[in-house]
Amino acid sequence: NLISKILVHYHFKGMHAGHPYYEKMAHNHAGTHSHTGHGHTGSQNTQPGTTPSTTTAMKPMFLFYEDKKKQWVFSATLGATKEVDFGSAEKTLAKCPADPPASGTWQRKSSILGRWKKDTTLKVACETNL
Repeated sequence: NLISKILVHYHFKGMHAGHPYYEKMAHNHAGTHSHTGHGHTGSQNTQPGTTPSTTTAMKPMFLFYEDKKKQWVFSATLGATKEVDFGSAEKTLAKCPADPPASGTWQRKSSILGRWKKDTTLKVACETNL
């Protein structure tokens, strides 16, 4: 499942285009894990039957603000938008991907024509147990 491989768990890594950016991290909340000292955001698909795969090799994935279209996107390369399949609505006012202006605006590209389609099952949330 493409979603379970992309939309899992991200940690703050730095700044890009005047906004924070996040990198996907291998992570399981079972056991101990300290969130002290780093920003933290999680993305999920709420469709039943989708669970993140933890046994396959993890490819790099970033969540960042794309300044040209003013939207938050997921991409395998920081700053690249060529192979983006998931993102917020364009012209978002959200300063971080989980801010209220982005809430409910997440979308995916259709597999046939590559057009953006709103997907209410996609959610981005910041953890508060830092």
